[in-house]
Amino acid sequence: MDNSASISVSSKLSPPKEASFRPAKSPASSTLVLTKGRARKIRAAALRNRFVRQVSAGSQIRVSKVIPWVSEGGRELLGGVIHLYLSPSVEFDNQKLPATISPNQKAPPGTPTLYRYIRMSAANVGELEVQIKLANGRAVRIEPAGEGYKVTKAELIGPPPKSSAYAPEPGY
Repeated sequence: MDNSASISVSSKLSPPKEASFRPAKSPASSTLVLTKGRARKIRAAALRNRFVRQVSAGSQIRVSKVIPWVSEGGRELLGGVIHLYLSPSVEFDNQKLPATISPNQKAPPGTPTLYRYIRMSAANVGELEVQIKLANGRAVRIEPAGEGYKVTKAELIGPPPKSSAYAPEPGY
């Protein structure tokens, strides 16, 4: 069963040893600010991630600005999203990647995002989008981005969620 429509890209990796990751303290503090230090930690975690290294082997990587990733309602800074530009473009087959499965629009408020893995094959990948959790430095989603790439396989590893809250939206 191909669940690619309902899958974005999750990891249970330990954080890089060189970086120190601390969870946000409280919404009232400066935790919603993506400081230069936090952005550096997110960038370093993305570049040290073993999945990123496997996929991008042999390519030069150019890093984009880190975009803040905040909780629903914008109450807490969860981490950041970073784009990695690969030159030359890469191709990968049956690569295990971290993925997220987001609840659909009919899901009740507070339904959590699920962190899983997918098995993906893709060609002409010139850009990766990597989502890093600030609390522990883990990549929770890695997927091709930009233009010109072609995903030929995206299969959930393990059983699909049973809840209708994770069913694909109409049109997917």
